[in-house]
Amino acid sequence: MAAMHLSLLREKIIVRAADGPPGEGAAQILARALSNRLEMTLTTGDFSETFVVRAHTMHLTARMTAAILREFQARGFLAHRLHDHQWARMWQDSCGPYDVAHNPERWCTIYHDGAAIFSSDPVNPLISAVEGQQARAEASTGYEQAIFLVQDAFEQAGKSAQIEYDSNIGLVAALAPEQGRCSLILRGSGRSTTFNFTTTPRPGGPPRITMSECLVGCAAFLEGIQLAFTAGRLLGQMDRGEFPRVGGEAKIVAAARRRLTDLNREIGTMEALMAVRYRPERPEFQHLIVEVQQQTRRAPGARRRP
Repeated sequence: MAAMHLSLLREKIIVRAADGPPGEGAAQILARALSNRLEMTLTTGDFSETFVVRAHTMHLTARMTAAILREFQARGFLAHRLHDHQWARMWQDSCGPYDVAHNPERWCTIYHDGAAIFSSDPVNPLISAVEGQQARAEASTGYEQAIFLVQDAFEQAGKSAQIEYDSNIGLVAALAPEQGRCSLILRGSGRSTTFNFTTTPRPGGPPRITMSECLVGCAAFLEGIQLAFTAGRLLGQMDRGEFPRVGGEAKIVAAARRRLTDLNREIGTMEALMAVRYRPERPEFQHLIVEVQQQTRRAPGARRRP
């Protein structure tokens, strides 16, 4: 299959009433959307189809995109082939046990040709308006320009509006049969770091990489790093006496550790299928837990339970 370049965006879109009084009050907000977005075009010969995956977290966005790519690799184009229950099963399989138990706000919507063809929850009207404008826009119109075309739609409805848009990149992947290059941009605690890995065919193995497994690896690292931060922070707060070592927070830490075991297996599968080179070294989730735990324990303003 053809090479592809993917970028996962973390987005915030706010539509405010342009003729209202200045300020940050909710009364001025006409619509709001917080989302992660990944667009992927699947191509075979002269035919192609494009999907936009929107989801609550970066790792769920990457994992659902990987599921679509895996289905395409196995059985070809899928926009007009899959039924609602098949999309629902794909989404269900993309949600790990930690998300099912501890992330009730998880959601996903899949767009094709500007229309939502699957949504796990009620569709956000603002996101649908943006995707519709993007699909109808001229080829020369960039995605961010299409976002601001939504402002015209509000004004045509008699509402003077102003768009506020903010985004940053969370993942970049360049995937081709002979090589995959993935970069994860991680932000937190006022700083950002970039972690990269490259996949190539193993000597003596299949001559092509498995592109979908590269995205599964990205999803595993994104989820694993987030869970390691969560577990480390809670353990540090327990050390400071903010939480007891039994109870709800301890159960969250235990669930995060179990999920991290699953994610290490997924990464191991990717490493068994392909040769993987990391730059810098591969993140070790347990080391990250300890690091965050120590930082949280030493953080200024620590307070202990009476």
